[in-house]
Amino acid sequence: MREAGAGTTAPWKPKPKDFEPLDHFFWEMRAVNPETGLRRFYIIRVVQNLFREWEVIVHHGRIGTGGRTRTLFFEDPAALPHTLAPMIRKRLNAKARLGVNYVIVETNYTPPGAA
Repeated sequence: MREAGAGTTAPWKPKPKDFEPLDHFFWEMRAVNPETGLRRFYIIRVVQNLFREWEVIVHHGRIGTGGRTRTLFFEDPAALPHTLAPMIRKRLNAKARLGVNYVIVETNYTPPGAA
């Protein structure tokens, strides 16, 4: 399991090709700005269910609350990277919207070439 925190130097800008071949992955991200009181979490899990469909489970909200969960279903795993890359990129580049970017706190995914 790879952990990344505030000390991460090079920002990762995910692209759809970064997710091939796809397996079971998760990302936990947080955005904290003490000046504005912003404390958010964003968790993405990619799993295959018993019906052999792929699920992207997104759980997000304010830290300390139950948050919200939504699930996206995909029959074709080739469509997943085109959903995941923009979703993660938006959080890692949220400074213009929130005043602070999300930081990947924990993940089991290593981008290609980052071994």
